Amino acid sequence: AKIRETHGPKGMSLRSAYSEKGGTQTSASERDARRAIEAEIRRADYNHSLDAGRMLTRLEIEKQLDWIATVMGDAWAVYCWKPGRRGATVSGCWRIVSPDRVTNPEGKPDTGTLRQGVKYDSSGEILSIFVQVGEVGPFGWIENPKWEEFPIYNETTGMRQVIHRKGYSLPGSPRGFSMFAPALLVMRQIQGLKEAHVAGKRAQAVTPIIYFTDEEKELADAVKAKAKLGPNAVLGPMSILVAKYGNTDVKFMDPRFNGADMKEYLITMYADLSAMWGLPWQVVRCEMGDASLSSARAGLDQCDRTCETYGLEGEQQASRPIDEAIIRESVAMGRLAFKASDWSEIMDGRYSRPPKYSTDRQKDANTIATLITKASVSPSDA
Repeated sequence: AKIRETHGPKGMSLRSAYSEKGGTQTSASERDARRAIEAEIRRADYNHSLDAGRMLTRLEIEKQLDWIATVMGDAWAVYCWKPGRRGATVSGCWRIVSPDRVTNPEGKPDTGTLRQGVKYDSSGEILSIFVQVGEVGPFGWIENPKWEEFPIYNETTGMRQVIHRKGYSLPGSPRGFSMFAPALLVMRQIQGLKEAHVAGKRAQAVTPIIYFTDEEKELADAVKAKAKLGPNAVLGPMSILVAKYGNTDVKFMDPRFNGADMKEYLITMYADLSAMWGLPWQVVRCEMGDASLSSARAGLDQCDRTCETYGLEGEQQASRPIDEAIIRESVAMGRLAFKASDWSEIMDGRYSRPPKYSTDRQKDANTIATLITKASVSPSDA
C-alpha cells in the first residue's frame, strides 16, 4: 500500500520551474526550456534506457528502490556510463545494487573513516561506497570477490552518482534499517494465531468416515489397504476407515479452533501495524465498504498526506538525482543549452503526485471549479 500510493500508476514526474533571472514573470525562452527539460526526461525512459540491464522502466527502478529500502532498510543504485547501446536514448544509466553487497573491502573492520561499506572524510561527510563485485558461483556466493569504489559525487561536475534510499535510520549510522523492524513481534503473534487456525481447519478436513462391520473378509481387506482403524491407518481428506463392530470404541477430539473473536483481534493487530506507518488499515486492506462516507474520506486524506511525505523522501533521494543526470548528459551532448549555470536553478521544479482518491467526484469537481473561479488556486494546483 505504501509503495502503491506513493508512486501511483504513472510515477512521479518533474514539472520544471526553470528560471533564468529568478523573476516572477516567465519569458518565452524559459517556457521553451521547461518544455525541453520535461521532454528530455520523458525521452530518456524509452526502451528501458535508464536501467543498466535494460529490464526496468523508470517507474520500476524507483519502485524497486523504495521496496528494497522499506523491507531491507536501504537500497543503493550506482550511475553507469554505457554509450552505444542499441536503441538506447541515453548513455547514462543506473544499476541497482543489493544492500548486502555494500561492505567493507576485504572484510576490513569499521574505522573512523570506513563503516559498513561507506567511506567518510575527516569531517564526517560521505565520500564513496564499496560494492562487492564478481560472478556468483554454483553455491550462491561470489567467487574471487573484488570491491569497486563508487564516489558519491563526480569530482569534476559535482553530479550525484550514487542513489541511497533508506527506510528508518539512526543518527550517525550510514545504513538504514527495515521499516518492518518495529512490527516483528506483532507479526509473529499474528503468524502464531493463523497457524493455530489453519491447524484446526486441517484437522477438520482429515476427520475420517468410519463404518463398522463384523465381516472378517472386509476387515482383512481393510488391513491390506491400510484402511483399518488403528495406529497405522492413513488419514487424508475424505478417508474411509473400517472398524470391527461391537469391539471398537471411537472417540473424536474436538478440533475446532475457538476463534469467534479472531476477526476483531486481527483487525486490531492490522490497525496497529498500519498506524506504525501512518496508514489507515481500511485503505491498506482495501476494505472501505464498511466505513461511512466521512470516515472513508478521512481515511483517504490521511493516506494521501502520509504517502505525500514518503513521496518527498523518494523525490530527494532518487527522482532528482536521476533527472539531473539526464539533463546533464543532454547538455554535454549538445541537445540542450541554458543561460543559467546554477544546477539548482536548472533543475528547479516540483514533482506531480498520483491523483487523489475521491469519495464524491461531483462534489470535488464543483469545489475545484469554484476555487479556480475565485483565483485562489491555479488549475495545475487544483
